[in-house]
Amino acid sequence: MAGDNARKVAASLEAFNRGDYDAAFEFADPDAEWVLPPALSADTCAGVDAIREFWDGLREAFAHVHVEPQSFEEEGGFVVTELTVEGTGAGSGLPIGTRLHALTSFREDGRWHRVEWFLDRRALLDAGRRSRSGGRVGP
Repeated sequence: MAGDNARKVAASLEAFNRGDYDAAFEFADPDAEWVLPPALSADTCAGVDAIREFWDGLREAFAHVHVEPQSFEEEGGFVVTELTVEGTGAGSGLPIGTRLHALTSFREDGRWHRVEWFLDRRALLDAGRRSRSGGRVGP
C-alpha cells in the first residue's frame, strides 16, 4: 500500500464493512462529497450526514454488502482504489458482484473531501487527468 492517505482509505473501507460509520468518517471532511457514476448520479450526495443516509439505504437494500479493495495507488492528494463489491439482495436473496474504481481526493489537512466512483478504469483515468490539469472532476 502507498502512503498515509491510502491507509486512511483502507481504514474507512474496513470500518464501513463492519458497520462502524463513525470510524469510517474519522478522516472525512464534514462537507465531503460522494459522487456516483452518471448512471447512478441521483444518489450523489454531499456532507457526512447525507453519505451516512446513503450507506443506510445500501444496508436496507442488501442483506449483506462487503467492499474488498484490490489495489491502492496514491499520488499527491489522490488515492485510486480498485474494489470489488459483493452483496445479497435483501428482498430477492440474489447475489450481486461488481468491480468499481474510486478516486478519493484529500485536502492538505489530511481529510478526504471527495470520493468519485467509476464503473471502469478508463473513465477514472480521464477524471484524474482533468483534475491534475486544474479541471474539476465529476459533475
